[in-house]
Amino acid sequence: MKKFILPILTCTLFLSSCSSNTTDDADIQSGVEECYYTINESSVQVNWVAYKFTEKTPVEGGFDEVKITGFQTLNSLDKLFNGLSFEIPVSSLNSNNPERDEKIKKTFFGNLKETPVLKGYVVSVNGDELVLSLSMNGLTKEVVGKSSYTNGVYTFTAKLDLNIFNAGGAVQALNKLCYDLHIGADGISKLWDEVEIRFQCTVNEDC
Repeated sequence: MKKFILPILTCTLFLSSCSSNTTDDADIQSGVEECYYTINESSVQVNWVAYKFTEKTPVEGGFDEVKITGFQTLNSLDKLFNGLSFEIPVSSLNSNNPERDEKIKKTFFGNLKETPVLKGYVVSVNGDELVLSLSMNGLTKEVVGKSSYTNGVYTFTAKLDLNIFNAGGAVQALNKLCYDLHIGADGISKLWDEVEIRFQCTVNEDC
């Protein structure tokens, strides 16, 4: 019986060795490189597009100050932005036209309740759909928009109906103040209740 012990032991060690190496090779071949993402806070921009004239001519601007909180380094872009909070001082509004800026601050935002600062947070992120909670004029509403990620830049855009914040009166007040400036080719003075908002930032990747 002893003469069979060595061959069996040798075979057992051989099979164990082969099995171990095969598993390691499979793990290496099937392994997926994991990336971690974090927001470059200094790159954050929030811009807006308002519309005047019946033909809906865009007027663009943004905010010079944006504070974001609630983000960390994570291995998923969806998780990275989910729960992100922001605060935007209305006083930082900038359309590259100081006279226009003062009119918007005083006549539009000045006619809204509790709005020295725009506040909100990301409710959910699902693929290219992002749901945002925004507080303005004493109301908090959800805004649904589209997000994209290209070459390290994350962008979120959404159409905002100001009427859901009961801000139609503030829009009319601003249009009355700027009546002549909002007269289009058809002779009608019009300022639209719709605004497009855009959030953009650079995301640092560590792969």
